[in-house]
Amino acid sequence: MSVGFGIFVVIMLIRWVLPSVWGFFTNSTGNAFGSEWQRRGRVLGHFGPDPRSFKGRAGRREWWLTMLGNTLASAIVGAVPTIGTLLTLPWIIATLATNARRLHDLSMSAWLQLIPMAFGLAIAVFYFYLGGPDNPPEPSWVLASPAGLFTIASAVTAFVYLAFYVWIGFVPGRKGSNVFGEADPA
Repeated sequence: MSVGFGIFVVIMLIRWVLPSVWGFFTNSTGNAFGSEWQRRGRVLGHFGPDPRSFKGRAGRREWWLTMLGNTLASAIVGAVPTIGTLLTLPWIIATLATNARRLHDLSMSAWLQLIPMAFGLAIAVFYFYLGGPDNPPEPSWVLASPAGLFTIASAVTAFVYLAFYVWIGFVPGRKGSNVFGEADPA
């Protein structure tokens, strides 16, 4: 199977198969080709903004379903050698936009998502400082060595990311309207 055919299959799955399955399980009257799914911004049962929009609010349901879809699509497309990382950029942008709208639902600034990213960037810089892919650091819990500091810093970064995504995924949004718009009715 060629790479181009694999990408075509992923696009068809995301565009037509998943909305049809969703409509079947939610007893929606529309299908993948109907007007209900043709409306701009229709994201798995939500009439919100365009999935790449950083404006508005996203409830927990929209956030979880979007994160699941973005993760699966990024993993499949990202597995393509060489160009896969470049092809995942649309899903990365959609993830950042959905995180921003979810933070807006919590009445917080979307800039808060930069905190875990700063930890990740610091770990990446530290990794390349220690040798990068040519000479990767061995895991070590001895703080006296740079590899030990790298291991502990990586664990802290993983904890920060996990805490951020658990918090953003499970804390209920603020009821009623706020500065970022109306609450998601779902």
